[in-house]
Amino acid sequence: RSWRTGSGRRRWSVPRVRWHFLASTLVRGGAETMAVALARGLRARGHTVRSTLLREPGDLGETLESDYDGVVNLAPDRRPLLTPLPLRDRVRGDEALYVLDHENALLLSAAAAPLAGVDRRAVAVHTTGRTGGRPSLGRTARAALAAFPVVLALSPNHAAYLTDTEGVARDKL
Repeated sequence: RSWRTGSGRRRWSVPRVRWHFLASTLVRGGAETMAVALARGLRARGHTVRSTLLREPGDLGETLESDYDGVVNLAPDRRPLLTPLPLRDRVRGDEALYVLDHENALLLSAAAAPLAGVDRRAVAVHTTGRTGGRPSLGRTARAALAAFPVVLALSPNHAAYLTDTEGVARDKL
C-alpha cells in the first residue's frame, strides 16, 4: 500500500502483524541474539511481538521477557507433547510464528500452531551438523519441519546443507 505525502513523495505502508516468538530458552548464542534483534526491530516498526520460552529464559530471554508480553517455563519438564494446548491458547490470535530450531519448540509448535490457526510459520535453523557428518536435527525434529511453510537459512552454503543433509525442500527456503 502506498500514499502520497504533502510534498508529493510516495510513502509505503506495511500492514502490522501480530508476531509470536518461540524457543526453548534464549541463552546467548548467534541464533538467539538474532531472534531478539528481530523481535525488537519488528516492535520498533509497529508490529506486536509476544514471546514464549519453554524453559528457563537465559540471559537474552530475561531482556526479551521484560520488553514484551512473555511467558517463561511453559514446559519446564522438557516434555513438549504434554503442553500443546497451553501453547495453542498462547498463540491464538497471533498472525505469525517465528520458532528457533530447538527440538521441543519445533515439536510443540508443529502441533499447537495449526490448532490455533496460525498459518504464517517460520523456523530459523541455525545448526550445521554434528561431528562425524551426522545431521543436526533428529528424525523427530526433521518430521516437525513439515509443519513449517518457511525455513530460514543463514547463507547459501547453509541452505545447501539444509537441503542436502537435513532434507528441507528448496522451495521452503
